[in-house]
Amino acid sequence: MFLLDRYLRKKEEELAQVDEDQKDCGRFRLGAFTGVGDYEFDSIESMSAAVQHAVDRADEFYSETCDETSFRVEGTCLKYKSVFADGSANDSVHVDVYSRGHSRERAVIVVPHWNSAPGAYAAIGTVLSFAGFTAYVVTLPHHGSRGASDAPRIANDFLNADLGVAIRSVRQSVCDIRSLISWISGNGAKQIHVVGVSLGSCIASLTTAFDSRVSRGCLLLTAGDFAETIWRGRATRHIRASIDGHIDLARLRQIWAILSPSNFVGRFRENHSRLLMISGKIDEVVPYDTASRFVDELRAAETNPEWLILPCGHYTLSYFPFSWLSLIQTIRFLRAD
Repeated sequence: MFLLDRYLRKKEEELAQVDEDQKDCGRFRLGAFTGVGDYEFDSIESMSAAVQHAVDRADEFYSETCDETSFRVEGTCLKYKSVFADGSANDSVHVDVYSRGHSRERAVIVVPHWNSAPGAYAAIGTVLSFAGFTAYVVTLPHHGSRGASDAPRIANDFLNADLGVAIRSVRQSVCDIRSLISWISGNGAKQIHVVGVSLGSCIASLTTAFDSRVSRGCLLLTAGDFAETIWRGRATRHIRASIDGHIDLARLRQIWAILSPSNFVGRFRENHSRLLMISGKIDEVVPYDTASRFVDELRAAETNPEWLILPCGHYTLSYFPFSWLSLIQTIRFLRAD
């Protein structure tokens, strides 16, 4: 077991260094979080107060929906106009649909990880379709076809040292997915589940918390504190380096409070949400102790998630046998009565 642990830790660091030279978080800014070109905050105190106002009205903050008339099916793709359009390529939401001709009554929305490449979740979508679901794999804002034509594989525009950018990106993601849920519901789905991986698990958590139409949520490589994950995570140390000295973790938690599922654990209980969490014991991107704390918070709020702990890290969850164990448990959980 020691040799396996040492091998996986070495592999984690090797994988963490891939594309690091393409990461560019820019300089520290508070920025704006309601939209591009809107008021940019000039103090941490004023932005914290505005965020707290949003937290107090989080239902409204995450309630924006897209124009239903913009939805169109193009072969195995579904496209529609994002709720927060700004005239860029990011306006068009792209969803890959995996279905084997069976009933669309059981749907699974898959929310990928940060910097996921186009087609990276094709195998998962295919397996879910064989398991009896219609799978909808969402392209996140500023990723793939929604990114700038000259953008690197890293979605720097989704998450960087401009603190308002993360709020806008996550909010757009949640609202776009809630709009997709409305479309799926209107097209015959009776059960809708959400599966999220890493950053996608944060988005999936918030979607599940604020949309009672989601029956089950599978959260892989997840935590409840958005700020701490970015502050301590291996994949975002470049962002930490840029913002450190301008803001501390306590104040960053205030700024990004609207993005932290831990602040809304009561919503899972109210929605009778069923949750499965899968964590890597040696994860340094979403540190294991942050996942453990999130589980404790959910249990304290009388939501009892299933929790699978694997002896892998963040990146090596995609390696056999951890990938198959995760997928098998996810399908089992989604198919349970």
